[in-house]
Amino acid sequence: TLDLAIYGAAEGAHSVAAILPYYLASVEHGALVTYLSQVAETVDIPFLIYNFPRHTQLQVTPALLADVPHFGLKDSSGDFSLIPHTPNYFVGSDRQLLKAYSLGAKGFVSARANGHPELYAQMDTASQIDPESEASVALHLKVCDVCDTLSGPQQIHLVKESIRAHLPGYPTAVRLPLI
Repeated sequence: TLDLAIYGAAEGAHSVAAILPYYLASVEHGALVTYLSQVAETVDIPFLIYNFPRHTQLQVTPALLADVPHFGLKDSSGDFSLIPHTPNYFVGSDRQLLKAYSLGAKGFVSARANGHPELYAQMDTASQIDPESEASVALHLKVCDVCDTLSGPQQIHLVKESIRAHLPGYPTAVRLPLI
């Protein structure tokens, strides 16, 4: 993780994100603080903690956010109660964008947005102004349509195909075991 964070920063990344270690689902709080703090202290660019308990079997908590220096949280858990415990909350679920913005989220992280950058940029702009506006709601419905189209067992391939529409020649092959 440290090597990749250093490499990313050296190659011009604007921020670094680290997910809680997966496979080790019984890691104690102090060990998580040490692990994440080392990443944060290793780079001079914004550091995001990535909360994805469905895959890691570990949950970011308010205590962890308080104990680790970080720029923000990318949250794929849907636990909006974490919003007040981080300086910058970025929702990881496209279908939850409006709700997250209305609760104070600063933005989102979305693979699908790479294939539909204009739509997601418009959604972000409208929602930063007023997540309950007609424009925000209409744009969010379009985002949900994108979710419906780019979901399912071939989701990663479909997302890559949508990116190729903007970047001719973009590779769409997916590694096994994904299809």
